[in-house]
Amino acid sequence: MGLESTMSLHDYLEFWFTNYVEAKLKFNTQENYRNVLNKYLSPKIGYYPLKSLTTRILEDFSQSLLTDYNLSNHSMTIIIGVLKKALRMAVFPYELLSSNPAQLVSYPKRQMSVDELIANKHDDLKIISIDQYEKLLSFMAEDDAFFIPAQLSFWTGLRRGEVCGLEWKNVDLVGKSIKVTQQMIQISAKTVQITTPKTKNSYRTIHISDTLVRLLHRQKTLQQKRKLALGNKYTDSDFVCTKINGKPVSYIK
Repeated sequence: MGLESTMSLHDYLEFWFTNYVEAKLKFNTQENYRNVLNKYLSPKIGYYPLKSLTTRILEDFSQSLLTDYNLSNHSMTIIIGVLKKALRMAVFPYELLSSNPAQLVSYPKRQMSVDELIANKHDDLKIISIDQYEKLLSFMAEDDAFFIPAQLSFWTGLRRGEVCGLEWKNVDLVGKSIKVTQQMIQISAKTVQITTPKTKNSYRTIHISDTLVRLLHRQKTLQQKRKLALGNKYTDSDFVCTKINGKPVSYIK
């Protein structure tokens, strides 16, 4: 490949992005990965020579995500997941490293309040891996009813009920944020209802990326087009995540 043995982590990440992310993944995923590289990985540890990376260096970086950025556990898991994936590919197929120094790096965890622990005790959200996320999107078209829910869940850490219950009144596309003020819960085999979040700490504001802002703009436009096309057959509501007929996406089977 003609790559120098002294290449920096930054240079390797750019190589990985060009040869894997841009070549294999969908545009929206590319944008999100680019944000992780530009905002966290390259500025903090990009200057290290690739071959000098150790588990200790990367462990310190992992902890800095908590101390320097005060990120949510979900966000930190994604960032470290991207790093692990990139360095795993430096071992194979690129054969630039003999082993992955990030393999044993732990995911930092922000200490949660009592209310947060209660809210998450029986939480239905399972954080999927980077590989699982990529595989999921490979089978999903952008106009699929579950495309926006999948993007919101993975990149913001919103719980399933919070995603389904999200309304446009709580989405600020200019300020790039989402307010969590309600959730959708299942109360019977075929019935759901909107209710308040689990605890007072579940009320929160989440900042969203430019990619999510663009996708949400597209979702709003798509809803308007479907409403015009279907007329009175379209169920009009303020929900962000809806099916083709306008009915809200829920988790009732």
